[in-house]
Amino acid sequence: MLLDNKTKTDDNEHYKVFDFIKANTENGSLDLVTGYFTINALALMKDHINSVEKFRLILGNLMQEESQINKVIDLLNGDTGISSTLSLSTSAQKAVAFLQQDKVSVKNIQKNFCHAKTYLYTDKTKTKNYFIVGSSNLTDAGLGIKDSSNIELNIAKHDYEDEFKNLKKWFQEQWEKVASEIIELPNKNQIEVKQYIIELIKKLYKEYTPHDLYFKVLYEMFKDDIMELSGDAEFKREIAHLEETVIYKSLFPYQQKGAISLIKMLQKYNGAILADAVGLGKTWTALAVMKYFELKGYTVLLLCPKKLANNWQQYKIGQQSRFEKDEIDFYIRYHTDLQEGRFDCYNDKTLRYFKTRPKLLIVIDESHNLRNDKSSRYKFLINEILLPENKSRDVKVMHLSATPINNKLMDIRNQFKLMTKGLDDGFKQTDLEIESLENIFKTAQKDFSEWANLDDRKIADFIAKLPKKFEKLTDALIVARTRKLIEGEFGEMNFPKKENPINEFITPENIGDLKSFDDILSAISVNLTAYRPADYIKDIQPKSVLEDEKQRQKFLVKMMYILLIKRLESSWFSFKSTVENILNHHINALNKINQYIQSKTDSVIEDDLTEEEQEEIDETAAEINSETEEPITLGKKQPIPLSAITQIDLFKRHLEADIKKLSKLKTSLDKYEADFNAKKAQDEKLNKLIEHITNKQKKSDNKKVLVFTVFKDTAKFLYDELKKRGIPNVAFVSGSISETFDGYSGDKFEPILERFAPFTKLYNEKDWSDLYEKINLSDDYREADKWKVPYKKWLEIIKQHDKDTQYKIDNPIDVLIATDCLSEGQNLQDCDTVVNYDIHWNPVRLIQRMGRIDRIGSPNKTIRGINFWPGKNYEDYLNLKSRVENRMALMTVVGTELDDKMTTTDESFADIAQICLDNGLLNRGDFIIQIASMPIYEKGMTNTLKITQV
Repeated sequence: MLLDNKTKTDDNEHYKVFDFIKANTENGSLDLVTGYFTINALALMKDHINSVEKFRLILGNLMQEESQINKVIDLLNGDTGISSTLSLSTSAQKAVAFLQQDKVSVKNIQKNFCHAKTYLYTDKTKTKNYFIVGSSNLTDAGLGIKDSSNIELNIAKHDYEDEFKNLKKWFQEQWEKVASEIIELPNKNQIEVKQYIIELIKKLYKEYTPHDLYFKVLYEMFKDDIMELSGDAEFKREIAHLEETVIYKSLFPYQQKGAISLIKMLQKYNGAILADAVGLGKTWTALAVMKYFELKGYTVLLLCPKKLANNWQQYKIGQQSRFEKDEIDFYIRYHTDLQEGRFDCYNDKTLRYFKTRPKLLIVIDESHNLRNDKSSRYKFLINEILLPENKSRDVKVMHLSATPINNKLMDIRNQFKLMTKGLDDGFKQTDLEIESLENIFKTAQKDFSEWANLDDRKIADFIAKLPKKFEKLTDALIVARTRKLIEGEFGEMNFPKKENPINEFITPENIGDLKSFDDILSAISVNLTAYRPADYIKDIQPKSVLEDEKQRQKFLVKMMYILLIKRLESSWFSFKSTVENILNHHINALNKINQYIQSKTDSVIEDDLTEEEQEEIDETAAEINSETEEPITLGKKQPIPLSAITQIDLFKRHLEADIKKLSKLKTSLDKYEADFNAKKAQDEKLNKLIEHITNKQKKSDNKKVLVFTVFKDTAKFLYDELKKRGIPNVAFVSGSISETFDGYSGDKFEPILERFAPFTKLYNEKDWSDLYEKINLSDDYREADKWKVPYKKWLEIIKQHDKDTQYKIDNPIDVLIATDCLSEGQNLQDCDTVVNYDIHWNPVRLIQRMGRIDRIGSPNKTIRGINFWPGKNYEDYLNLKSRVENRMALMTVVGTELDDKMTTTDESFADIAQICLDNGLLNRGDFIIQIASMPIYEKGMTNTLKITQV
């Protein structure tokens, strides 16, 4: 029999749940499981079915702090209307009378969210047993005793067979093993569940004053608006469980508000973007959202860059994070796992598991990395995970990114499309009424292009031109707050003040025989012949295969030029390493050709890239393609045998010419390295870094300095040199290997970070409650159910009781050199100074680097950045003014935090560079792409690269 509280049929007169219970319940026993209950429902039990000889109730968690007692009406009554409120006292007295009976036993499920709704009646004669299972809680709406918009569906059966027996067995297991008859209060006292509920309900015995009634009248008049703003009572009940978690209580008010907004967006649209500025705690806000949906029965899958895995892993069950008691559980996969076969390379779950989850929440950290809807990873995510195998599957997607727009408006459009499982019209049937994401963003991009060409343009004018539906879409699906916005709404927060950055301009020069920067550029103007053998093949069939390979090799050559320039900006040591790799590749190619000419031994010429070079090229290619209407990729290799090369002699001559020029370059680098090691040559850039570190540590009590570089070999070079020069307590961290001054070497960097930032990584992010309990720490350091131990007191406790942690504190890391494996997701606010030893060409990365120390809760009053630029003569290569303004406009669309200095009219290179760095608007690619797009000469090697204004 179906009970939906609405549909009456000839053979189902008792179509409402409570009518069925009244008609079929006599003097047996009734077992109930319900997530929620109302006072009125308990009162009806007392009035209409109190003939039952034994009641057993398993209830969902109603544990509330005393400060939340005003929510009792919402939680227990479910209706704040006038009539129900005036009759509440009578109903409450009946509910208490019902519960006070000895025949009524009550237990509670606290740790888990109780979704089960079950009514089991056992008749004394065993001939009238029944059960009801489905959606109906023990509430007015669930029982059908008041009209409701809820859609309820239950199955009721008189059953003497296995179903009834299995349900009785299941209930008994919950009663004995899961549910508890004791509640632990915030003050650590304990009370029986039944008595706790009785006392809560008794608090509702009160006479309503005119003041109370006045506000009830106001509520009735404006309840539609109020409900629109605050959500319905059912949502409030569900949020009550989240509000009891450690993670939620640890959030700042703006984070709590953000988490609630994200939850509502995900419930309404199946998608949301958290785009708060760097340093505002997106990880913790996301953890609260993840915990909410975990409590609701969702499987949670987190997709993140590989280098951020440890940052998330630390919050899972068993990692002693400060949220350990919440038992937050989720699965982690990397962005690079979004390809066939990679999802199954773990010991937990297979791809099939995630494809078939009926309720799945996917959280994508640094989601701007998945902004290209043409990429294989993007398509894999949609086709293999998001698209449901059945229509009832519930899949939600939450993006995390401080910079969801990197280059174009299409970046954010493609993130919206992931919420709709790739469908262009995925929001058509919602209240957003957007028929086509493609059309709305095409219009917005057109408006932007027109605006960007204006001489006298203002960002406000561009924003005003955006379609109304564009604004509606972003408002409905994005939570993006800046520091200024948060402080305006919540008052002054503990953000450090950012001092003006220090900018150093150092041009690479005096490297062996290469005296000037132009000499260096001339030295690298080689054909890179070994990377493009397909250019020396004529009239091969099929032509399509050859053209594809030619295109791939042409793109690879561009990437290699970019790599050379970027490594030159980084350090001579990194540049030398790549020059040597390129030279060796050309020598190997020439050897293969000579062998083929002499003995006709056929072979192919592989690219021979190191792992780091391949990763850098892949990242650079992705950046270039994100700005290109017709993206080009390295694609799949089509190896061409030497026997297919029809111009083998020309190929050989060009190889020999490249080798000659590269050898001359290597000779200069070898000479410089020898002079450097003999202290006959100086590294001006390195010396300036050491000067800044030394001066800073002499003048400041805070010795911490965080040095960022793009390349692992530059990081290792700096680490070795700083140790040689006597800089104390130094370490370096990369994605694959990390080292410390006192002998550690390995792939794990979390212990190094704990020594570099103990206030953040140990004191703030670990759960120390077990230690406090063990030593019987005074309740003077407890606030409600949370420990509030000052940092100095914590240091005293650690010194006395935790030798391992004390070792980390006594042996600090003060200077940390890192690649961009630390530029995302890490809290390192013990430090007050970030050094950009090279300027990453992706502006997003610059925002992220500074964001490691520019974070709420910093113990520092001020922070500073020190930036090493390639040299002021780069002003000749960059036309930054329009690019800064255009980039600012795009980022403003989604609320990205920008600096007030963007209004400057000073067009000097130093000032613009400083603004770019502060706001992440400098695109090194503007310069590098120009280098890479210079013509490659097939004949003659005398031309020098000419760098023109972009």
